[in-house]
Amino acid sequence: MTASNIEGLKALPNLVELDMKYGDLMFGFELTADIFDGFDALESLNLEWCRFSNIEDRVFKGVPKLEWLSVRGNPIGNRPFTISTDRQRCRLRYLNLAQSSLFADHDQDFKLFHTLNSCKVNVVDLTGNRLRHMPILFQPEGRTGGSFLNSIILDSNYLENLQMHFGWDLSGFCVYMDHLRHLSLRMNHLVDIRGLCLTLTHLYLSGNKGLEDHWDINELELSKLVRLQVLDLSENDIDEFSAALFSTMPHLREVYLAKNNITEIPENFFAANIELEVIDLSFNRLRQLKAVHISHLNKLKTLDLQNNQIVYLDLRLIEYLERSEHLQYIKLKDNPLSCRCVRSNLPRIL
Repeated sequence: MTASNIEGLKALPNLVELDMKYGDLMFGFELTADIFDGFDALESLNLEWCRFSNIEDRVFKGVPKLEWLSVRGNPIGNRPFTISTDRQRCRLRYLNLAQSSLFADHDQDFKLFHTLNSCKVNVVDLTGNRLRHMPILFQPEGRTGGSFLNSIILDSNYLENLQMHFGWDLSGFCVYMDHLRHLSLRMNHLVDIRGLCLTLTHLYLSGNKGLEDHWDINELELSKLVRLQVLDLSENDIDEFSAALFSTMPHLREVYLAKNNITEIPENFFAANIELEVIDLSFNRLRQLKAVHISHLNKLKTLDLQNNQIVYLDLRLIEYLERSEHLQYIKLKDNPLSCRCVRSNLPRIL
């Protein structure tokens, strides 16, 4: 795909979606300011892995209806860019900057607020960059930017905590965030998660083994998230959880605790979580599961206990599994279970 090819596409006035993934942009490996002028109807633009290394400011000003934009896999670095000068009219809601060589240091930080301020972006994906600090989501002086964000994806970076530069951390940003619901921090180097936004409903923290080092502090931080619906704490080498961890989360629907070192769970662990639909305790070292743990969960659909050390299920638990109306999957493989645990009228056993 060359610049002249793109120019020719402007003859298609009703073009709504343009996918140029893996296209070789032969115009100096940069997106110049006028290259997309004239795409008046375009709503979705995929520029992934096109090998350009620079985006000129306001390069998408000629795409007034753009809602979905991905520049994933292009080494654009930390140079901030704006989408539009008219935030009220800009329609961009999804922005993918994954694997774009973004980094954070004290001399040249990635100031995401420049892009966020130019539109009302809802979702931003920053997966697979080199960020060691939270990107700057607002101007310290005016405290603007990012106020429409619903979801931030920061998987596979180098974050150790939730701090930004200039003395700010995510908690300071949360004060101006009424819409943030989803935060994904998988596969980082997190040790300290203090400063989480209390508006979160979905939080993904799998693959952060350093959390175990200060688990008392981190567990206390999690207990403040009273709106949480989905929590992923998988693959963190956690040995045990306090009985009160989920007691402040009445809306919790899905909890993922796989690939830790759990040997037992407290009897009242899920006592306050009657909305639970999915429990994943796979790949731990559990020796037993009792009826008291889950028999009050009338909406449970999936119970994953595979790859543990469970020898038998008590009779009351089996009776609960038999009468459950919503339970669809019980995953028990790779446990040293005796055959008396299996009954023909149980839900599907995997």
